Amino acid sequence: MILLIDAYNVLKQISAAQYINEAQRNAFVRKLEKYSLAKGNTVIVVFDGGTESRPLDSMHGSVRVIYSGYRMNADDVLKRLCVEFKHRATVALVSSDRELCSFAYHHGVTCVDADLLDTVLRKAAEAPALQMIKGYDKAHKREGYESSSEIDQLMQEATKNVMIKQEDGIAEQRGGKKTLSKVEKKIKKVVNKL
Repeated sequence: MILLIDAYNVLKQISAAQYINEAQRNAFVRKLEKYSLAKGNTVIVVFDGGTESRPLDSMHGSVRVIYSGYRMNADDVLKRLCVEFKHRATVALVSSDRELCSFAYHHGVTCVDADLLDTVLRKAAEAPALQMIKGYDKAHKREGYESSSEIDQLMQEATKNVMIKQEDGIAEQRGGKKTLSKVEKKIKKVVNKL
């Protein structure tokens, strides 16, 4: 899974701060590194600004960090990445910016709210050391075991923050059963991979 993160949008949502300092940026990137190593997901985090006129790209452990440069903003870089990765494996954009999420949706990229990422990162930080090794939990899973209270809780929280417009296809009621729309199925798939 490829996770594209609108860094300042997410940081401002989860910290309720107007200004994000270097220490907060570094702490956020470290959390993302821990998450990336634990889950094996590709993480690309994009910040506004930088010292160059063009985007500056660097690796911080397993996380790719991009500063948009002073001629572009993070949204421009994220839109370019959405187009670049739209035909790859599962791709998700983490942002609460409606315009950016709409662009991502129209390019086949699922958008996940910033609050869900915060919950996922807190869960990753609380995980026991052995579970941080990729594949450990799968190798020691009981036969026929299908449910996890942590996953169930994450799924419930994710459904509270899903940004779906009326025309995107809200679930319909058929014979007393709720069926998921295409958008809801795609979001559920992404959340399960987080």
